[in-house]
Amino acid sequence: MHCPHCGAEFKPAGHAQGGWVTCPQCGKGSPDPNAPLPPQGGSGAAAAGMSVGAVLMVVLGVTGCVLIACGGILVALLLPAVQASREAAVRSQCLNNLKQIALAMHNYHDTHRALPAQAVLDENGQPMHSWRTALLPFLEEQSLYQQYNFNEPWNSPTNRALADVPVRAYSCPAGGHGPDSAETSYFVVYGDETMFAPNRWTRFADVPDGLSNTIMIVESNSLHVPWSEPRDIPFDEMQFYLNAPESELSVSSAHTNGANVAMGDGSVRFLNQDGLDEQTFRFMLMRADGNPVSLP
Repeated sequence: MHCPHCGAEFKPAGHAQGGWVTCPQCGKGSPDPNAPLPPQGGSGAAAAGMSVGAVLMVVLGVTGCVLIACGGILVALLLPAVQASREAAVRSQCLNNLKQIALAMHNYHDTHRALPAQAVLDENGQPMHSWRTALLPFLEEQSLYQQYNFNEPWNSPTNRALADVPVRAYSCPAGGHGPDSAETSYFVVYGDETMFAPNRWTRFADVPDGLSNTIMIVESNSLHVPWSEPRDIPFDEMQFYLNAPESELSVSSAHTNGANVAMGDGSVRFLNQDGLDEQTFRFMLMRADGNPVSLP
């Protein structure tokens, strides 16, 4: 090899420690070009660092998968509870609507000494106005009531336009009606046996079975009726069990296993379809049958 300092040519005698050789001419050291290369892959510490990082990434990946799986299980477990909570809130709002209507009925009775008729008939026996229209002033809907023309039927051009105005107390938030619907969810069952009949004004004194034992207002999710239309459920034609399939003339709801009703005394309750037989339901709707009623 040639010395980089003096240019003398010489043959190194072996490999010096550290890869350096000394020139015999000038005595200066220089790198040995024939010295073995250092091992590749870095030091043991660096290799160890790479192993720890790889292990850490694997641990984090496994932990993430476990958390995702647990999160999915928790959502599946909590979903029924969330749905039940929402259903309970909707049912509570529906009961509150019925409570408002029942209170309006009592205030109407206090003012007029009788309940409103199910429907006021014209001279030809055709229904003109619904009890729901008569209750408007007692439901804080005085403005809507004053716009209604009682000299014309409910479906005259003037009155029919008002039927498209939602009255929140008349619509259950569940089912196909909804809080902003102009259709009603609440009806009376009318007939000579009940608290309501067309063109008849009933007094509370005309309910000898007791107001707390007699149904005054029912819920129906199968009838699609504008709130001002004088249309309700006839006692002689209705189905006497809750949520009757494919029947408009029944007490029904979008609530699970039953429907809400308001009693004559103003109380409201949820009737469970699994605990209400046909005969008991019939007795609950009749105002003067004299039969004892064991409420489910």
